[in-house]
Amino acid sequence: MRTTTQFCVLLNGKGSGRVQQSVSRTAQPCWIHLDYKNPQAQAWLKNKAGLPRPVIDGLMDEDTHPRSLRTNKGLFVVLRGVNLTKKAEIEDMIALHFYLEANRLITVSHRPAYSVQVVLNQLRAHKGPQDVQECFLRLIEAMTDRIYTVVEDIADEVDEIEEKVIDVTAHRDTELRAELSDVRHRIVGLRRYLAPQKDVCRLLSVLEAPFMPKDAQARWQEVADALVQAVEELDFARDHSNVSQEELDAKVNLGISRTMYLLSVVTVIFMPLTLISGMLGANVQGIPVSSHPFSFWFYCLLVLLVGIVQVVLLKWLKLF
Repeated sequence: MRTTTQFCVLLNGKGSGRVQQSVSRTAQPCWIHLDYKNPQAQAWLKNKAGLPRPVIDGLMDEDTHPRSLRTNKGLFVVLRGVNLTKKAEIEDMIALHFYLEANRLITVSHRPAYSVQVVLNQLRAHKGPQDVQECFLRLIEAMTDRIYTVVEDIADEVDEIEEKVIDVTAHRDTELRAELSDVRHRIVGLRRYLAPQKDVCRLLSVLEAPFMPKDAQARWQEVADALVQAVEELDFARDHSNVSQEELDAKVNLGISRTMYLLSVVTVIFMPLTLISGMLGANVQGIPVSSHPFSFWFYCLLVLLVGIVQVVLLKWLKLF
């Protein structure tokens, strides 16, 4: 499994900054990104970062349920982003821990995070944030945008599955069951974290802090609204997939019922014919016309007549 790359960006206030691998305390605005499972990162957080004990514990905590904590000097937040690593499960969301102060932003994760790479690329292209507060907001906005894109893709996938269910004769039901099971699993996994994450963003949208920019509340509200919409999309997709599952089950059951009914009709028709053939084929004396030269054709005619009578009777009774 790939792990995140550690770095420190010294922001210059012009949309870029100097990226360095070593981490140290500085008076210059900086964004520090660490791997919380790295021993050196753990030692720096505990001994040199100058952070409150609850924040240190939170940054290194593996219990990554979305939450927030306001301190005297900063803001601690834990959020989840989608996992876009190859062969990774999308619902296995990557936790990103934030601690924001007036002049410093610390982000912590163990696996590579999409939003971290997006903002880092912006800084390298001289189109990045000018201060740590803007960096903090851009990270969360990039995370939320990617989440919403993934949710929209899931909603489209559910719509495609529904169309396949409608035309189930053209598709194998086992494949559709596997697709439905997979998409429902992803919906549950994403919703597990997005529901509390939207609540965290709603709380932050009314937060007033001296180190936050004036437009922070409005941007937090946009993030919260996007997450609310994403959760609603997931709820709709979940309900839609449940309906598709029920419809698929109904179609499969109907197909099984038709097959069983056809077999029952065939059995009803051939049971008397089997009885007749069994009686006439018995190796005993007294079988009618057994010595007649046309006895075989008499037997065939009898079987045909009995079969026709049965079919007509079943048609008349509307059973076939």
